[in-house]
Amino acid sequence: AIAGLTGVPDYFSDRLDTIKNIDWDNVDFIMWEYGTNDFANGIELTDNVNPSNLYAFENAYKYAIETILTAHSNIRIITVTPIYRFWQVGGVFVDDSNTHEIEDYAGNDNKLTDFVEVAETVSKSYQIPCIDDYYTLGANQFTRLSFFDATDGTHPNAEGRSRIAEHIAAQLQALI
Repeated sequence: AIAGLTGVPDYFSDRLDTIKNIDWDNVDFIMWEYGTNDFANGIELTDNVNPSNLYAFENAYKYAIETILTAHSNIRIITVTPIYRFWQVGGVFVDDSNTHEIEDYAGNDNKLTDFVEVAETVSKSYQIPCIDDYYTLGANQFTRLSFFDATDGTHPNAEGRSRIAEHIAAQLQALI
């Protein structure tokens, strides 16, 4: 899908080259977590009128799953939901991803939790395990500083990255 999209960051071509050079017969599983940047950039959640619209989150999610499994049925896919995030102004908590809405390109207001739900629902519809980092990680407005610095509610700090890694590792042990 990346090769056919326009307006993507320059580094995507490097990633595409890397992907093209992987020996997929030696890959046991693929795990991905995406959605928070789609949400923050106002990407349309879904486009039911045009299912081939890969600029819509749900459509792209389905396309990725179907493309991988069609080409490489030996690969097991494991998805991960986006994590909690928050917004602050001047270092003061203002809002979080449970309530914060961003208008997408189609004029719909979405919350990050809508993207979490799509990731879980689509994964389930393909019988693909989905690790829930949003609701089961323990990040929320009261614990946020254990995961993030006070001024960056998007990118986890060292402790947050460690907690996420431990959470995912524990889930992976049960899955593989």
